[in-house]
Amino acid sequence: MSTTPRLIRLSAAALGLGLSFATLAACGSSDPTASEGSKSGDTVVVGSFAFPESEILGEIYVQALEAKGVKAEKKFNIGPRQQTIPALRDGSINLIPEYNGNLLAYYNEKYTERTTEEVDGALGDAVAKDKLRVLDSAEAEDKDAYVVTRKTAEAEGLKTIGDLSKLVPFSLGANPQFGDLGYGIPGLEKVYGVKASDVKFKP
Repeated sequence: MSTTPRLIRLSAAALGLGLSFATLAACGSSDPTASEGSKSGDTVVVGSFAFPESEILGEIYVQALEAKGVKAEKKFNIGPRQQTIPALRDGSINLIPEYNGNLLAYYNEKYTERTTEEVDGALGDAVAKDKLRVLDSAEAEDKDAYVVTRKTAEAEGLKTIGDLSKLVPFSLGANPQFGDLGYGIPGLEKVYGVKASDVKFKP
């Protein structure tokens, strides 16, 4: 008889892992998510990053737009911001559901803003240089976490992210971009002292 392992979330003390959802759109005369913002016959192209959660968010936006009578088209699984930002700029897509903290980090890795209001305030100026704009943040929030089984946590005495340094080496599974993100493997070393060389990354 097999049982499902119980998982526990390791607490974060220094990294700002809480992210609110925002919508990044190409600049125009109107809000592409508003029914009056789409001219008769126009189609709003919604993009997504190359991972399932982003595609689900994109689908939610597409269905919400269609429910308001706006013609919407999907262009999902584009890739990281190095590809989605140019797609917004050249008109390949008109909007994409975003993560405001990560988006600000893309423009300024040393940002110090933490609350949704602070981050959104800084984002306006940050994306303006690419002739983009950020629409109002959704109330939804997404939090990344490092998760291990309860058995491993109890056996190794793991309570915080920094405790991962007790596991040398250890395997970490995450999306491909996690290896380069500030709150990913680089953040483990910079903030928690967990050496990147001790992490066996499995995208």
